[in-house]
Amino acid sequence: MLSNAPKTKVDFQHVAADGDLVFLHVKAQNLDGKDMALVDIFRLSSSSPFISPVRVILLQCPTLL
Repeated sequence: MLSNAPKTKVDFQHVAADGDLVFLHVKAQNLDGKDMALVDIFRLSSSSPFISPVRVILLQCPTLL
């Protein structure tokens, strides 16, 4: 499935967890080669093997990078 996805570099800036929530702050490049900051928030569950995303926020503000 991911073998056809475009190759990109992802730099993990921060990783944090609180209870069943996990937060990832990463820097990556979009398909145009522009830098972007991403915050992914996931909810983990012991009753399910799947990770359910709570929210994904995309920031394209150069001053934050």
